[in-house]
Amino acid sequence: GSEMCIRDSRITKYDDSNMNGTRDSGEVGVSAWPVSWSGPTSGNNTTGSDGRYSISLPCGDYTVSEGSRSGWQHTTATSRSVEIRPDQTTEVVFGNVRLGSVTVRKIDDADMDLKKDADEPDPGFPVILQGTAVNGSAVGPFSGTTPVKFDNLPPGDYTVREDISWSDHLFISGAIVTDYLGARWMAVSDTSYNFHLNEGQDRDQDYFANVRLGSVAGIKWDDTNCCLLYTSPSPRDRTRSRMPSSA
Repeated sequence: GSEMCIRDSRITKYDDSNMNGTRDSGEVGVSAWPVSWSGPTSGNNTTGSDGRYSISLPCGDYTVSEGSRSGWQHTTATSRSVEIRPDQTTEVVFGNVRLGSVTVRKIDDADMDLKKDADEPDPGFPVILQGTAVNGSAVGPFSGTTPVKFDNLPPGDYTVREDISWSDHLFISGAIVTDYLGARWMAVSDTSYNFHLNEGQDRDQDYFANVRLGSVAGIKWDDTNCCLLYTSPSPRDRTRSRMPSSA
């Protein structure tokens, strides 16, 4: 019976840094990860310092599963069906990758020095982040309003940019932007950044800097009475000024 057939089994948990679903050289084990099994006998435990948990189980059909942990993403199936046989040692391997984050801020850069000063607030502009994970899968796009933190990002190559697509409220001409409140802004920094996010990295160094623009109005007039005081002409005067002179 099954009570006479006891075989060693091993559950392995590793940090799949390149997200390819296979344990490669240099990819370390992950300790204290919850694992469980059910079949002729059931139980649960956590992996050791080397990412492994070993147990002797009666032969038979089992389901072996791993738990979850905040800040990690599974790169392999989280449950496996295995048969523990009298002629072999069974190993079940699970891979996960650590996730990172990107924080994006916007500066009302009044002194145009590309630095965040204490008296320079974040005016709250929309931004978009998207990228490609190290395994080639697409990430995003995600949108938010500054200051914004994009969480749970796998390692890979990313682009973050200011969003100028909300045309109902934002109008762009060259580097000059008019927001929905009528304020006019000029970009001081780049309007997009490309970067590589490492595994588990919390990146907080991307600032978009803009400065609000002012205006100067003036008028030119024919000062016929030399008083240096502009007097708006009457409608009749304006009509006369548009009439061609007679020969």
